[in-house]
Amino acid sequence: ADLPEGYKIEVTQQSVVYAVEVPKGGLVKGQSFTGVGSVVISEVPMGEWRGDLFDCCALGPCHPSLLCSFFCAPIITSQVMTRMKLNWLGNAGSKEEVKQTFKFVCGLTIAYTIISNILDLFLITYDNYGLPNPSAWLATKNI
Repeated sequence: ADLPEGYKIEVTQQSVVYAVEVPKGGLVKGQSFTGVGSVVISEVPMGEWRGDLFDCCALGPCHPSLLCSFFCAPIITSQVMTRMKLNWLGNAGSKEEVKQTFKFVCGLTIAYTIISNILDLFLITYDNYGLPNPSAWLATKNI
């Protein structure tokens, strides 16, 4: 994959992680370059999980991450994509593209939900006898 100008790459040399910025003009896959890097100090534990298996329930059954991942997976996925510096298509992106990932995926998810609910209003299903059975929104009862 090609990398845009200004994108920061994490490079490991002798077990030390450095952040190196892609030079002007960007990079093409397979191209090499030299640059000055700064040591990356990460608070993320390496080689182990930060929390235990059931820490997602630490705040009870209404833990935000648990509910979000269960009911709205695209939102939690876009949050992870943003942290991994990916654009909404899952490719490495510039800072501006990465800033828009969460907003774009949220907007897409909301638009999809609204449109699918509107289309459900017009959905006609069929009962066991093969007769048209309008959705619950359009159904009326005969008294």
